[in-house]
Amino acid sequence: MSLAIRNLAFAYGGRRILDDFSFDMAAGEQSLLIGASGSGKSTLVSLICGLLTPDAGTISIGGETMTGIGPSQRDDLRRRRVGLVFQTLRLVSALDLAANLRLAQRLSG
Repeated sequence: MSLAIRNLAFAYGGRRILDDFSFDMAAGEQSLLIGASGSGKSTLVSLICGLLTPDAGTISIGGETMTGIGPSQRDDLRRRRVGLVFQTLRLVSALDLAANLRLAQRLSG
């Protein structure tokens, strides 16, 4: 699946994290994202996944645009096109592990 990022910009408060960032990855390609702590790696991944909204620019995954769409469309695109493992555990605390796995399966369609 391809990934196309064009002129991406994002700031936390007044601090610019990404400015005019562009990147292309063709279907079947692999890439590695490295950088110092606080350099914006997690922010970029969160933007690609639609967990954050960029200040400017576009993100397309498999030809479908992640930016400029509503929350429900973004959730649907994420469910169909993106796999993500968080750094910290993101389970529903009121559910046991098996119930969390069933919930994830049900939400993924």
